[in-house]
Amino acid sequence: MPALNSWQLIVAAMQDTASSFRRESDDVMYLLKDDGSSAVVDAARMTQMRLVMIAVGGFSMLEGTLEQTREWTAPFRELDQQLRARGLNSVADDFMTYRLAINVLKHGYGDSYEQLLRRDNVPFRVKPCDENFFEEGDIGEIPGLVLVDDDFVHSCARVIEEALTALRIPRLEI
Repeated sequence: MPALNSWQLIVAAMQDTASSFRRESDDVMYLLKDDGSSAVVDAARMTQMRLVMIAVGGFSMLEGTLEQTREWTAPFRELDQQLRARGLNSVADDFMTYRLAINVLKHGYGDSYEQLLRRDNVPFRVKPCDENFFEEGDIGEIPGLVLVDDDFVHSCARVIEEALTALRIPRLEI
């Protein structure tokens, strides 16, 4: 089996980390049944925060990799254009949906948030402006406008993999 290229490493790291955090989260949730101490609550919140960091970090690493290897000055815009030029609109749309979510995680309210709210069939939860929580009473919830769990991180990895595989970017280029 040949060594993974840069974008494949990003995808593999995102998937592996999300899976290990899921196991950790399950352990913490089990502890929460009997122990509501600050340490256990903070452990639950920290797991959620780390998932956000993996999702945002994966997209940031991909952006840097595309800048370095493809010499694209606006990597995600150029990736979108390349996909659409090949008639891969659904792949481009899926990638864009997650890219908007990553922008919302980084910046909060703004243009990306508004675009995300207008999209149909978003495959993850986006918090409406008038709500404070995704789940009332969830003591492990962290502040944010997009609900990030291990499924979200796996989906981020999947759309990265689908987009770059669809473009057939050679292994040696990235």
